[in-house]
Parts: sequence; structure tokens; C-alpha cells
Amino acid sequence: MEDTVRRVLQTEYGLRVLQRLGHGGFGEVYAAETVAEQVPCAIKVSLDRLDEGNPAVHKRAANPTAVALPGGPPHLVTLMDMWQIAGFLVTRWELATDGSLLDLMENYRRQGQAGIPPQELRRYMWEAAKAIDFLHEHGIYHRDVTPANLLLVHGHVKLADLGLAKVAGASIVSHTGTGTLGYQPPEAFQQHEWSPTGDLYSLAATYVRLRTGRGSFAEWLDSTASICPPAHGPGAVWG
Repeated sequence: MEDTVRRVLQTEYGLRVLQRLGHGGFGEVYAAETVAEQVPCAIKVSLDRLDEGNPAVHKRAANPTAVALPGGPPHLVTLMDMWQIAGFLVTRWELATDGSLLDLMENYRRQGQAGIPPQELRRYMWEAAKAIDFLHEHGIYHRDVTPANLLLVHGHVKLADLGLAKVAGASIVSHTGTGTLGYQPPEAFQQHEWSPTGDLYSLAATYVRLRTGRGSFAEWLDSTASICPPAHGPGAVWG
């Protein structure tokens, strides 16, 4: 996080930025708290500055996302604030303190199991699917559904890292990727295209990882994408 962003968050918005919690292809996430009351929250900062000439930037600024609408499902991490600071998109979210499904899977593996037991995992996947359906109903693609982005809050899943900049296509930098390696559908890394089925593909790859502890077929496709030329024609990817 740039010093300017950190300084503005503290001086203008009363937020103290703490340790970095993680990062992905589109942004970094930090734990934070309000300076006055020490109320915890999470801050996400886009990796790249926004393209101010992009109409999508102004559209999102005027209407942050459907996730902020009242009546949204309980399976989305709550968006609290959104700002543009020094050209970066900065968002504030509720902080989930119970870890992610990736953490839960690793706990089960330490106990000698392959991954999260199927009955428990199916419930989590259903909750994640409800969140994805809600986003799609509002014309939003998540583009980065992964085990690390499914957070546990009081025994239930909340979908995190909604990536407002990538949803809007608002970044100055043209990313070659569309999500996290191992969870992208073939068209994402071959044609850089995304559709509603892309999030479902990512959710399926997430299920495989969480149930078995191993990467899915998607991971193999990603690892070979750089050495194999794009296939052409229906079904060619799978041929």
C-alpha cells in the first residue's frame, strides 16, 4: 500500500491500517480498525490506479455495486465504504475473523482427512452459489471464486474479494489473467473472456480442491497454457 493511501485513510477517514492479510491478481487486503473506537474492518486496495477516462469508473463511483443494496443475501461480505485515493480504488469491508474454507481444509488435512467432509462442504458450496446467483442477477461477475475467498463467519460462508475494479474493467493496466491460477475457465486464459458460467467453473474447481486437497483439472490447464498454443473450434480445449 502506498504511503499516500495509508495517510489519507488515517487522516481523512479515521482508519488505522494494520497487517496485510493477503493479495491476489487485482488487489491487496489489510486488516484495519477505526482510530477512535478500534472497530475492526478490512481494507482492499487495487494494485493499479484507475483509468479516469473509463466511463465504468464513474458508473461504479455513482453506484458502488449491488452488494451494497439492502436486502442482499447474508452470504456476501458486507461492503461498508468505497473511495478513490491517489488514483487507487480503496474499499472497506466487514472483517471475517473465522478464517477461510482454505484454512478449514488444511485443518482437516492435519487431522488425516483428504479435505472437508462432503456433507459439510455441500452446505458451504450452496451458500457460495447463492451469493454468486445474487451477483449475476445484478450483472456482476465475481471472476475470482477460490477457497481463500470463501470466508467463514459463525459457521456460514461469505463470498469475499468482489473486486470492484475488475468488475468495472476500470484499471489502467490490462491484466493478462482474469482470476487465480487453477480456478479460471479455459476461455478466461485463452480468449480473456468471462461469462456467468466462469464463476460456476471456479466454484466447481474450488469444490474439488476443498474436498480432495488437490488441484483440479483447471490447474493443469493453467500450467500448460503458457506452453500450448490456444486450441480452436468447439471442444478443442478438451480434445
